[in-house]
Amino acid sequence: MPATPATKQKSEKRKPSRERKPAMAGVGRDPATGRNIPHERDEKIAKQVGFYIAAGLTENDIAEMLNIRPGKLRECYGPEIKHGLNQANVEVAAAMHRQACNGDVAAGKFWLKARAGWKDGEGAAQTSPLSIIIHE
Repeated sequence: MPATPATKQKSEKRKPSRERKPAMAGVGRDPATGRNIPHERDEKIAKQVGFYIAAGLTENDIAEMLNIRPGKLRECYGPEIKHGLNQANVEVAAAMHRQACNGDVAAGKFWLKARAGWKDGEGAAQTSPLSIIIHE
């Protein structure tokens, strides 16, 4: 049976593209020999990995930048990959809290809006989950 344009389109839709190049070809490999470059955990690199994760880079981006195979990156720097963003958020929150407690009004307003549910405008006192009483 000859292929009509309709049957040809259906058969073309069913065939997924199998043409893929390796995503990380050459990363973590010696260019001369093609062999894996050995890598062991390094605390300086661990800090970099945590910073890169917090900045939003992907594991593959970091592996390519550091010339470490993605699997080896996860093996050596798993905690930094897993907790890097949370650690950065904690450090920024702590810095903001310190500024607010030291009298920085903008930091105080930001902290109360972000962490205490405060809002600008009318009715702010009614929507706040906190009530503050100042005794003089």
